[in-house]
Amino acid sequence: MVIWFFSTTQLSAQDFYFNKIFPEDTANALSNAVIPIEDGYLISGTYNDTDGEGPMYIRKLYQGGVEGWLVDLFDAEGRNALLTSGGEFISTMEGDYLLAGTRNKEAGSEDFDIVLLKFNALGVVEWEKVIGEEGYYEAVDHIIETSDGGYLLCGFKRLITDVGHYYLVKTNGE
Repeated sequence: MVIWFFSTTQLSAQDFYFNKIFPEDTANALSNAVIPIEDGYLISGTYNDTDGEGPMYIRKLYQGGVEGWLVDLFDAEGRNALLTSGGEFISTMEGDYLLAGTRNKEAGSEDFDIVLLKFNALGVVEWEKVIGEEGYYEAVDHIIETSDGGYLLCGFKRLITDVGHYYLVKTNGE
């Protein structure tokens, strides 16, 4: 005689604090840049454009997913994108934030530079630093702040017509 015992356990769905879907005209692609901050989160992404030359944005979300500010990353004239792809956030020792990514030097080319943007808690860009050489594709994957207030970047560098190499750059904090 065989006796089977069955036990049933109800599996509960994962609890969500919030679940946000952004309209198509604002945030079509998130980058891997997300950072928790004291009162919420900072995220970055790109707009859905066909040539890949559109700007990235920084968006603040408060706890619970309430939308805060949204900053498009254009230059001072509002014509050229400060960043077009990538992105990693870090908090700085000064209480500001740094976003690292890449920007195409010229529409349609494969000549990309690394761009660092330092901005405050309101999303105002305080400074921009461009790292790159003519004829190279440079990209950043990781960034840390060093004890002297500078930054150490790990990434990728290659001649447009050649294979790539691991790339390490140390900057000052300005």
